[in-house]
Amino acid sequence: MKKLLAVLVLAATGGALFGQEAVALDAAIQNIAAYIKGRLPENTAVFVSNIESDHPGLSDYIIRELSRELTIDKRLREVERGGKTQRIIAEELAYHMSGNVSDEERKRIGRELGAAYVVSGSVNLYRSVYQLTVKANAVETGEIVARPPVMRIRKSDGRIAEFIAVDASWKEKRFYFGGRAGGVMNLFDISEANMLYQEGETEPNVSVSGAGQFAWQMSGWASIQAEFIFSFSEMNWSYTDDEQTITASNIIAPLLFKPTFWPGESLFIAPLIGPYLKMAWGSYRWKQTDEYGTRFGEGNVLFEAFGGVAAGVDLGIKAGQGILFLDLRYLFDGGRSRIGKGTSGDLLYQQNAGKKGTMYRMHSVMISIGYHIGFGDRSKATALR
Repeated sequence: MKKLLAVLVLAATGGALFGQEAVALDAAIQNIAAYIKGRLPENTAVFVSNIESDHPGLSDYIIRELSRELTIDKRLREVERGGKTQRIIAEELAYHMSGNVSDEERKRIGRELGAAYVVSGSVNLYRSVYQLTVKANAVETGEIVARPPVMRIRKSDGRIAEFIAVDASWKEKRFYFGGRAGGVMNLFDISEANMLYQEGETEPNVSVSGAGQFAWQMSGWASIQAEFIFSFSEMNWSYTDDEQTITASNIIAPLLFKPTFWPGESLFIAPLIGPYLKMAWGSYRWKQTDEYGTRFGEGNVLFEAFGGVAAGVDLGIKAGQGILFLDLRYLFDGGRSRIGKGTSGDLLYQQNAGKKGTMYRMHSVMISIGYHIGFGDRSKATALR
């Protein structure tokens, strides 16, 4: 009789309870609990297993409050929330309910969990409101016995804002550490090279690069970032019948000023600019053809260190506990690559011995995908929220 009365009350007030108007989070939980209680037998055990969400704090709150609302009038019995073992059983049950499994297996899991019904759901942001979707399954059969209408919750609701603010702590870290990998296009300028090279031609070279980075977030809008970049380059020079290839491994160490912006709940934008120090080493091959025939040579080279300027931008989105980002930048060499050491007896060394001749100036366009994660709260207030 009580069950019938509850169903009639819900039917009469359904428009008010489950209309399309957005409601407060606590009201949504109460409405869902009332709907489920009207469809489950009295004195049965129920367990709220999980509420999926991008915000763990919000999920925990809904699970706790929904469990309380379902059992507050003693019509249903709550399964005590235990430790890790119980959570594993609940996850196993949810997995089995999503596919084909024997009744005996469901009954076994139900007995281990101690519940006749399991409640699960999700809460997700859709446009300007959060949508809370919940269902109740019978453990032994897997049948959905209650599926309340989707509840629309105001994004401005105080409870929602509270948990979103807690999860925004990913923006409030003191330090960020990460890495990235991608491609690089190297552009060569030989306009200031020795006369032999000025008369030749070069083409852009595409290669790969990788980097590690460490940032100190001084405030919510500014950080200093140190990096260690490793890249490859290959300059192919040609002039009439003469050819030369210089393959180099480059180590670049920038120190960048990085203004940071955090639009929306999960976006990250950071322009960056600053100087860098560059070192390189590698090998070369050359071919020269003249009236005496064609000669070949090869050797190892060590370039002099020099500096440059880097500028670019990082565009990122929150992913897990860190930030997945796209790094776009341009590196302008302030110095020219000069041969510091060569192999005697070949053309390249003869032209540069003693004077360490100018070879080329290289500029690079880098596109990388990276991930960095923060640690160390920037303020005590963030840690205590």
